Parts: sequence; C-alpha cells; structure tokens
Amino acid sequence: MNTFIKIPEAKNINLDMNINLYLDSKTIFIPIVKKENFKLNSYVYKNTYFGNYISSISGKITGSKKIKINKKIYPALVITNDFKEEAVKKEKRKKIINKEDLLTILKEYHLDNIIAKINHKNIKRLVVTSIDEDPYTFNELLILASYSSKICDTISKLLKILAIDNAIIAVKDTFFRAIKNVKSIIGTYHNINMKLIRDYYSVSYDKVLCKELNIKEDESLVLTSNDIYNLYNILKERFVNEVFMTISGDVIEKSMVVKTRIGTSIKEIVDKLVVINNKNYDIYINGIVKGIKVDDLTDYIVTDEVKSIVFKKREVKELRECINCGVCVKVCPVNIDVIKCLEEHKQDKNCLDCGLCNYICPSNINLKDVINGGK
Repeated sequence: MNTFIKIPEAKNINLDMNINLYLDSKTIFIPIVKKENFKLNSYVYKNTYFGNYISSISGKITGSKKIKINKKIYPALVITNDFKEEAVKKEKRKKIINKEDLLTILKEYHLDNIIAKINHKNIKRLVVTSIDEDPYTFNELLILASYSSKICDTISKLLKILAIDNAIIAVKDTFFRAIKNVKSIIGTYHNINMKLIRDYYSVSYDKVLCKELNIKEDESLVLTSNDIYNLYNILKERFVNEVFMTISGDVIEKSMVVKTRIGTSIKEIVDKLVVINNKNYDIYINGIVKGIKVDDLTDYIVTDEVKSIVFKKREVKELRECINCGVCVKVCPVNIDVIKCLEEHKQDKNCLDCGLCNYICPSNINLKDVINGGK
C-alpha cells in the first residue's frame, strides 16, 4: 500500500502570481538536427521550421554555436533578431470539425506530444490537469489561473471536435487563485466540471491522477493546462513558438513563471530577471525530484522540454549502502518493490520515472536509474 507524500516547498519561496514576459532577446539558437547547408546572412522568417525546431523570431543567420539540451551538446544556428516579426505566410485552412482534422493540423504544427495523447481509440472523457510534476514548478497552475476563460472555451470546442461528452479540470485543493478563477466562469459550461485533488507528489502522473479521480485511465484523455493553451493558439491559427518556464528556488528573491521564445538563452533570461541571494546553491533543470543537476546554465537554451530552472540551497548528501528501511516501497505510486529491484539489479516496466524513490531515500541511492534502466 503506497503512502501519499507531500514534498514541502521552501519556506521562504516567494512566487510572483503573474506570468512574466521575456520576449525581446536579440538572438535565438536553433539546434541543427540534420546536415544541411545554411548560408551566413540568409534571412529566416518567424515560424520557419528546422526539423522539429521553430524559429520564434525573424532575422538573419549570423553564425553557429554549440548549445546544450539535457546535458548533450548540439550545433546550433544563431539567428539575430531584426524585431520585424516577419512571419511565414500560411494559407487559410478549413475549419477543424473532427478528430482527423485536428490530428492533421497538429502534425503540421509539430505538436507530437499532443498527437500521441489524442490519437487514442477509446476516449470517453477529457481530463485537464493544472498539476505540475515538481513542487518547485508552477507553469500549469499559473496558466490555468491566468487564462481560465481561454482554457474553458478551448475545452468546450475540443469536446465537440473529439465527440466527447464531458471534461474534468483537476486542480490541487491548495491552488486557491486557480480554483476561484475557474469557479467564476465554469457555470456557463454545462459539460465541464472542476475536481479538487489532494496535494501530494506524483498525482500529476496520468495513472495516479485517474486513480484519484476514480476513472479509468484507458478511457481518459489527459491533457495539461499548457496543452490546452497551445490548442487555443492552434485553433486561432497561431504558431506555438513561445513556452512557459518556471524559475524558482529558496535562494532567489522572487520565483516566477516566464513566458519566453523558444531558442532563447536560459542564462540570458536568468541574468535579466533573477536576483540570487546566496552563492552556495545547486541548479536543477526540470525540478528537484526528477530533473537534472547542472553546474551552470551557460549554453542551455529554452525548448518545449524545459519546464523549470530551480536554484536550491546546496545540501551535502552522503551516498551509503541500502539500510532496508522500505520507505521507497511505501511511497512508490505504482507499488514497485524497489528494494527487490535494487538487490536483483532488475528493471520494472511499470516505473513512472517520477523520481520519488530517489528523493525519499535516506541513503541517497540512485534508485530510479536501477528501476527504469536510466531512461
């Protein structure tokens, strides 16, 4: 029987409840995923795709540079912003009236993550979650709180397109601003309900969330607030070239969610917006539980996979042998026998990759990599 765990936020974290904008970078960086000939000083229109990467500005190619994504180094084009917002011209498309139409458009906009979710044969309900994976990440919460009307309107349209009868908006019961904003408008949508969810770690994962809602996962389409916001823009025939990213931690003056352009230097954003009060800290990309720790942010860029940057006061953790306390087994949301996996060096396909066993382990053992093979 798994135990619900609430991971405490830093006591002195100070979250700005408004979404901050950082859209005026002089340069962006586009990873080069295929060997192609790019001419120096050639013009790039905003919303031009280079493989799956989009140019979020217009301007000229002024060079190349090595950038980092998830600790891996890639060559990238440097695009210098001319601030003219010269965009790719697109023909007006036909109205989206069914699932096939939507999947076609999503493929055109390279939104593969949403395609994978929607391309399901047995959808009976839509679940929209505003619950972020990490306790130091607040994107989904503030997207719902800030764009409640757009979110509800898009959910209503999506129900018609996908021929689904009803939707649930899942909100943690501690997210009072989001609850208030949704309550103020949800009465006009007869087929959308809001459900308050207990505040514990791993409830952001589809399997755990559906269990908490007492619904079948294989009959539910689970999308995030961010997914719905992106669909709002797609239905308005707008490209998705901006993302939301949390910058938070217990050593910075103010934590915030930033709306910024894909390809922007993360270090540039931090240098412009963040005041760090303590030099003794660790940096995590995508959270303290399952994210990666990096030495610095030099050469890292914004992509749709970067959800948060966390600056956390450094703690000295000593790696020890397993003491068989069993706490990892108790907290696993899918009831994996973590100790057995460790002893037998055995993987378990049911692992959610949530990182909770790592976080909770008093011996600081990297249990997650044992269970899921370091995927």
